[in-house]
Amino acid sequence: MKLGQIGLILTAVLGLAHIAMAAPACDVKVKIPAKARTFARMNDQGEWREYRKLADVPQLDLDSGMSAQFWQPKRRSASVYVVEPGEDFWIYTRYCFAGDGKLENVSFEIRTPLGWGHRSEGSVAGTAFKPGSSEFFSTRNGKAIPKPDGVSDIPRDVKPTLYLKVSELPFAGLLSGASKPKGE
Repeated sequence: MKLGQIGLILTAVLGLAHIAMAAPACDVKVKIPAKARTFARMNDQGEWREYRKLADVPQLDLDSGMSAQFWQPKRRSASVYVVEPGEDFWIYTRYCFAGDGKLENVSFEIRTPLGWGHRSEGSVAGTAFKPGSSEFFSTRNGKAIPKPDGVSDIPRDVKPTLYLKVSELPFAGLLSGASKPKGE
């Protein structure tokens, strides 16, 4: 093999490796922009409120409180990151909307206090979540692991709540209004 051919092959392999390692378009692990708007509901009976920053959100009730961060970069699609704290597990969901405000992709993660979690990423077809990938992971380092001993399959009823349009988000009424965020 000639030196030029080896260089071409290496360039192709490295280029493909970069593509394979790139984060999915709608990944629950993506860093949330500092300018994201923060919303929370303390419990099932509470109203959604806007806060200046995540640190201003009071402690949420386990199994009924929720927080959300919403952002929409200029000329780009909206994203929402929702956290639902629970006693037995916490749920993290990232919603990615298309330019027309319709839900396009979802990344969903369940974290247990037992040191493992389960994540799924995929698209939305009609009114259903269609996972493209699904795996168990270590909550210590985020790396994929085999299904933990003693764990049956993730229950079918533990799946992301789908908000099919930005206007269906539980705090959507606060997005367009001139709400006054609480906190500093």
